[in-house]
Amino acid sequence: MSPPIRIRHVPWRHFAGTALILATLIATFAAMPPRDGQDLGVATLLVQVVDETGTGISNQEVYVVISDGEEVVAEFTGDTTLGGVLRFNDISVGAQYTASAVTLFQGYPYRSLATPLAPGVEAVILLGVFTVGPDATNLHINILHIIINVLQPGVYQVIQLLEVLNPGETAGYTAEALEGRQIGLVIPVPSMATNIAPVEQIAGLDSDNLSLNGNRLLDFRPVPPGTHQMVIQYELHTGAGGADIELTIPYPTAQVTVLAGPGLDAVEINSDQLAERPPATDIPGGPFAYWESDVFSSGDTLHFRLGPRRPLLSTASWSLLGLAVALFASTIASIWGGRPSDTPRDRARLVAEIAQLDQAYDSGNLSDSDYHARRAETIEHLMQFQRKDSTNQSIPGE
Repeated sequence: MSPPIRIRHVPWRHFAGTALILATLIATFAAMPPRDGQDLGVATLLVQVVDETGTGISNQEVYVVISDGEEVVAEFTGDTTLGGVLRFNDISVGAQYTASAVTLFQGYPYRSLATPLAPGVEAVILLGVFTVGPDATNLHINILHIIINVLQPGVYQVIQLLEVLNPGETAGYTAEALEGRQIGLVIPVPSMATNIAPVEQIAGLDSDNLSLNGNRLLDFRPVPPGTHQMVIQYELHTGAGGADIELTIPYPTAQVTVLAGPGLDAVEINSDQLAERPPATDIPGGPFAYWESDVFSSGDTLHFRLGPRRPLLSTASWSLLGLAVALFASTIASIWGGRPSDTPRDRARLVAEIAQLDQAYDSGNLSDSDYHARRAETIEHLMQFQRKDSTNQSIPGE
């Protein structure tokens, strides 16, 4: 099994054991004492953990975080008693204070909404969890977003957002496992993707429960009922000539969208599965080129060609077009009795030189300025031979 995916970028706080779940709740805050000058009172907080049937879950460890709206001011932990109840007395609270609860139940972290606190008032947090059912989940993908950012020609950074729906009434796993571990969710990634990692600024994935298996990123947690957003990032290195990208769709998918940019001329995507739509101009950093697909079935493969956009006929292409017409006319004249050039070897050398320049440019070994300057000069020399041939053919008696 591949090693777990390691989260990069923003550092996370780490706690022992199940306290890692608390880190997901307060990742952007630091625990600090109340600020000076704050008028404080005391309140009571009651947390009740219940499953999908309304049954209280006893002996369940719960973490509670108190915030003043800007930063964390206190943290508490405790186990629920009979009926799934946990009570905290004499909590110091002030204006704008809120409480949130989080618990890890059967392998999945559940978090409550922020509940307002007030001095002298008992606040109640109802924390709902879902038991893991015995049947395999019937997951669907509402939409798969692929956002491609062009770092430089042939190097792309991709943000991929998966909106997954579990239409069941309990949490669950898929029907497959990997080395004894049940798989809750499969996230497709291109086989050529590198530096794959969750986007930790957006909740939804836990790097300690992820493993890369070929072109699939596996999440070993159960998937609760409802809609979940999973966001990952990776890089694609296609080279200057572009590459074929493939994603194997793991579940029935309503739609795939691809945004590429910024700038409409930065990237080109070719696919018989993606239809190009009007550019997306209302996204910061845009405009973005925009494609979308129809429905995919489970196991279908999304494939598209990704590479730098090239104009249909550049200035160099127009020169080539004129060259092709000239050579074609010369061939026709020779067939119908015209005299060939006195220097066929020089002409062949120049044609070969143009082909070598094109190949060097396509492989990235020539800059734009050098390529166009040397190519134009070579074409001009070739056209001089053509003009000389035309003049010779118009002089009678030779």
